[in-house]
Amino acid sequence: MKQGLLEEIMPVSRVSTEIQKTGLWGKLKPLYEEGVGPCREACPMGTDIPLFIFYMKQGDLIRAKETILIENPFPGICGRVCYHPCQESCNRKEYDSGILIRSIERYLGDYGSYHIPISENKNPKKVAIVGSGPAGLSCAYFLLRLGHKVTIYEREREIGGLLRYGIPSYRLPKDVVEREIQRVLALNPEIIKEKELKGDSIYSLSRSFDYVFLAPGLWEAKKIGLRGSEKKGIYYGLEFLRNTNSINGEIRKAIVIGGGDVAMDAARTLKRLRPHAEIRIFAPEKVDSLPALRENVEETLEEGIEIVGGFLPTSFEGKERLEGISFQATDVKKDLHTGELTFIPKDEKREEIADTVVICVGQKAHSDIVKGEIFDARGFVVVDGKGKTKLDKFFAGGDIIGQKASVSDALASGKKAAIFIDMESKGLEIPLEDLTLGEKNSVSFAKYLNLEKKNIKKVISFSQLNTLVIEKEPEAKVKKVAPEERLKDFREVTQTLDEKEITKEVNRCLSCGQCKKCDLCYYLCPDVSVIRREIGLYEVNETYCKSCGICARTCPSHIIEMVEKDGGAIIR
Repeated sequence: MKQGLLEEIMPVSRVSTEIQKTGLWGKLKPLYEEGVGPCREACPMGTDIPLFIFYMKQGDLIRAKETILIENPFPGICGRVCYHPCQESCNRKEYDSGILIRSIERYLGDYGSYHIPISENKNPKKVAIVGSGPAGLSCAYFLLRLGHKVTIYEREREIGGLLRYGIPSYRLPKDVVEREIQRVLALNPEIIKEKELKGDSIYSLSRSFDYVFLAPGLWEAKKIGLRGSEKKGIYYGLEFLRNTNSINGEIRKAIVIGGGDVAMDAARTLKRLRPHAEIRIFAPEKVDSLPALRENVEETLEEGIEIVGGFLPTSFEGKERLEGISFQATDVKKDLHTGELTFIPKDEKREEIADTVVICVGQKAHSDIVKGEIFDARGFVVVDGKGKTKLDKFFAGGDIIGQKASVSDALASGKKAAIFIDMESKGLEIPLEDLTLGEKNSVSFAKYLNLEKKNIKKVISFSQLNTLVIEKEPEAKVKKVAPEERLKDFREVTQTLDEKEITKEVNRCLSCGQCKKCDLCYYLCPDVSVIRREIGLYEVNETYCKSCGICARTCPSHIIEMVEKDGGAIIR
């Protein structure tokens, strides 16, 4: 072929292509805008999971841990006992299997140093916190970070509430609780222990403090009220877990009544204290729909404890001491709006021999904590979406407000109240919606501090991701102590993943909504109009971007969208 002919058919330019303003060819331009992964939206604490995992991928454990601590003061605790809705919402579940986010958080909670910044506050307020469980400690943590003065009142000898007295060490070791609490104590709150406040003494706090946060928890057991319930050998869940020495003497056949985590913990604790006793659980729910954590149920069964579902007790038999329990089969219906349960009796009955029973059917607030005017008909304190009660200066959180009874939800209620106490003290009016992640209930402390650079309403779905660049990889295997060994004592059952396993697991994260600097948009742009920056990540030269959309389609994290816009496109 002649050289002249070759030059005629080859698309080669011998002059600069800058004269070709290809950006005029289309109106759609790339918008670089980081969003929120569904894991973060589902997290009660609103922790930026893709961001802290991104730092872990870079080997920066300090920044990773500090990212968690912006939203959650207790990663070591949540990494053990949270019901991990983040994992249930993980986009990767639709590809192979979800990320073990809770295990990663646990690892980071146990390792790595950190620094907690405290905001300057020229007009700090005095806030009293009643109760030092997860809600109270969380509220204290965020208020102290916002520069306020906090006094915590606790009726027990040590602070921690449910974390210290209600969750057995095989699930949550006491040294972990102590270490995490020290993070709050390092911010210098005033602690008043062995001080039980009731009724008027709680109301009087409003004379000495600018605000009061009520988080006393639910420590009074709901009595079952059946014939024979006064007999010896009958105990109640949290009271037993709080004082395991309360059960004396030999136990041959014990029954635990209930289907939640307190019931599982009571049965597993009994098994460790009385290894030769026969211990069974009777729950009104079917075994496959128990409200307890799935792993708590599985570990209970592994430890040789039988769970019988679909039965409610009708009476306790015996003379002075318990000798047996009568049960009736039942169906359970749950109101989707209120969460209240309705029990529908069936014809089947059964009699069980038992010398000990631990009843775990729920808790209620001590009747003498505060007057009834702020309680609803169910016995919970009524609060608005900001955690404020009907009483001026009074906020509330944790189990006493009737929300989901979990550590992470209690922590979240404390954080939300702290934000709105600070907001009210400064005369600010930021709508709750502006701080809420996606369409759920989690709020962003980073957004309140103006540290949030992401669009917290942009939640990334699996269908928006480019998975062509992702290889299938099974999740890491969480190791546990064998049942025959763990029943010998209260050692922690679940083990922390090692560094190799953690590295593998963090690399499985799809970084939904989080730019991971993969450079695909930079390398694949046919017009070389994507500009890589050291700070601010990427910009787009719209003079030459012809709106092909290759960058948006190939972005594995979906932080690029094609939109009609004027001006340059930069990440924010």
